Amino acid sequence: VIPVDTLQISLPGERCLGTLRLWVEDTRGRVLAKNYLNVDVTGGSLSRQEKLFDSKIAIRFSPSDFVEQKWDGFENDPRALGSKIAGLGSGFVTFEIPVPTRISRQNVKKLELLFEGAARAGSAKVNARFENYPWTHLKPTDYPQTDVTKCPSDVAIIVNGVPADTVHFEDDPADARGVLSHKAGFQRGSYGYLTRVEVSGRTLQSVFTRMQAEKLRVTFRVPAAAGNRGGFSLYGEKMGRFPVDPTVIFFLAK
Repeated sequence: VIPVDTLQISLPGERCLGTLRLWVEDTRGRVLAKNYLNVDVTGGSLSRQEKLFDSKIAIRFSPSDFVEQKWDGFENDPRALGSKIAGLGSGFVTFEIPVPTRISRQNVKKLELLFEGAARAGSAKVNARFENYPWTHLKPTDYPQTDVTKCPSDVAIIVNGVPADTVHFEDDPADARGVLSHKAGFQRGSYGYLTRVEVSGRTLQSVFTRMQAEKLRVTFRVPAAAGNRGGFSLYGEKMGRFPVDPTVIFFLAK
C-alpha cells in the first residue's frame, strides 16, 4: 500500500448523510479496486419547527416523545439515543404534536407525515432459521441481518382518531444501509423505509374537526386482526438509514 493523493471535498452546509464512492482503474480503464465511505454531516439537530419556503411548515418530533403505547412487547432503549422505538407483535404508539396557532383548516391544503419506519421482528427471524439452537439468543447486541426470511407488518396511521392510511412494511431490514445504526453501535445495521402519508380532502377536514388543545394525535397501530402483525419500528435522525426525525409537514394555501 502506497499513498496516492489527498482528496479534499466540500460538504453541504446542512444535515445530511452522504456516500463517497472511490475506485482505482488501470491505464486500460479496468477497475482494480472499489470502496466507499459514508459521511454523516451533523452540525446539530434540525429545529423542531421550521418554515420551508413560503408555503410549508415542518414540525419534527423524536420517536421517544410518545405519550402512550401498548404492545405485546416494547423497546425504548437509551442506547438508541432517543432515535428508535419499537413495538413487537400488535399494539400502538401515540404522539401529540403541537400545532402553531397560525395553522387552521382554512389555510392548510394538506398535511404530510414523513418518517422512517419498518417492522420489528425481535427474535422471530432468528428462530425461523435456528429454531433448535437456543444459544443464538445469548447475544443481546446481535441484530438479525437482511436475508430471505422476512417479517412483514401492516401499520395503520391514525390522525386525531381518523384513519389516514395503512402502510405495508415488508421487513425489519438490517445491513450496510443502516449506516446510522452502525455509527450508534446499537442494533447494528437496522433501518427502515422512508415513508410519506398524505392527508387531504375530507380526511383533512375530519382531522381538524377533531383537533383538541391545538395538537395532532398521531397513532401508529398494528391491529390484532391485521393480516401481518410484525410489529413496528420508528426511527429518528441518529438511527437507521436516513438522518430525519418523524415530521409533520403542513402545506399552506397561498
